[in-house]
Amino acid sequence: MPSTKYRTESSPKYTGGTNTAYVNGALRDKTNSRRSGPTKIPKYNSTSTRKKEEVNTSLSSEDSWANDEEEKDNRKLNDSDISDDRNVSIFSEQDIEGEDEASYPDDNDEYLMEDFSRKSKVEKKPTVPKRRPETNLSTLERTINAAKFHKVSHLMMAPPENPGASQRDMIKCVIIRDKKSTFKSIYPRYTMYFQDGGDTIAMIGEKQGSNRTANYHIFDMSRGAPGAKLSKKSGNYMGKLRGGKSKTDYSLLSSSTMKEQVGAFVFDKISITKQLKEGQVPRKLHVLLPPLSSTSTAVPVNVNSDSDMITRHRTGLRTPGSVLTTKEPTFERGQYRLNFHGRVTTPSVKNFQVVHPDRPGEVLAQFGRVDDNKFHLDFRRPLNAFQAFGMALAQFNL
Repeated sequence: MPSTKYRTESSPKYTGGTNTAYVNGALRDKTNSRRSGPTKIPKYNSTSTRKKEEVNTSLSSEDSWANDEEEKDNRKLNDSDISDDRNVSIFSEQDIEGEDEASYPDDNDEYLMEDFSRKSKVEKKPTVPKRRPETNLSTLERTINAAKFHKVSHLMMAPPENPGASQRDMIKCVIIRDKKSTFKSIYPRYTMYFQDGGDTIAMIGEKQGSNRTANYHIFDMSRGAPGAKLSKKSGNYMGKLRGGKSKTDYSLLSSSTMKEQVGAFVFDKISITKQLKEGQVPRKLHVLLPPLSSTSTAVPVNVNSDSDMITRHRTGLRTPGSVLTTKEPTFERGQYRLNFHGRVTTPSVKNFQVVHPDRPGEVLAQFGRVDDNKFHLDFRRPLNAFQAFGMALAQFNL
């Protein structure tokens, strides 16, 4: 029986000629055509290791038997002088040599195959949630997305243009009036919520005391906690609605120290004679809006300059931007009526709708009472949320 050498952890790896190769850890001569018995495998104490060695022993015996048979056939072909086609192999010497080498894998081939199998696996890409098409989003969602793109507040940005939109496609809001305490009964607090996608708090308006004229401070509640104390230094102060001495003129000012107008509201005076003759008639409101910038935000107007929107409107000068007015109601069965499409359910002198003078059939904003201290406010372009809320606060002060 030919001697058999074993490779151990301490023995150097064999790097000899092509006539030798490792088979399951054992070094043998490929030129030796005859072998008897299975390849000797070192014994270990571990039971699991012994089982693995038995499997490897059987596999090595089968490999050695197959290789011996192939070597016998190759010697017969080389020694024979007959060149009959029956004895010619269909493989070339390179094919046979390549096949012989492939039957004796290197010790590291097992690990290389594992790495290759890992790399061959197609990595699954993380699933990205599908975004809803822009056409399926509500007007409020499209406004928020546009505000994020332009890096501005969505409360100061007019909703995107939607020429085919109806009155039902406006941004819907609800305003709650708080008059529970004695102080709030004189200086109430008004909280505005967005109703699209659930009631989300948007702004709070507080009437200030110790002022000769109406003064409402407005706070952005999307940047502050509802329970925190509200002040100009709280970080979420947006601006204020300041009334005139006659209680018919209101300027909506930004938080800038330059006293910049971002909107104005003018009510027509109703003579006492007309009230006695016709009774209580609807209020006539003019909404003065500055032009919009490229980001759909209002371009502020300096109050101290000659371009003050209220002064220009009173003197008959053309006001830059948009001038909206309230829609004339119809008088039926002794009452003035407007179609709010179910958004207003309680008659009140505060109920109104705003339209453009050139397009009286297109409602741009509406406001009305639902309960004693609950009111609905809807608006669309060219108004933004801050301007619409200021317009509603002006109605409460009359």
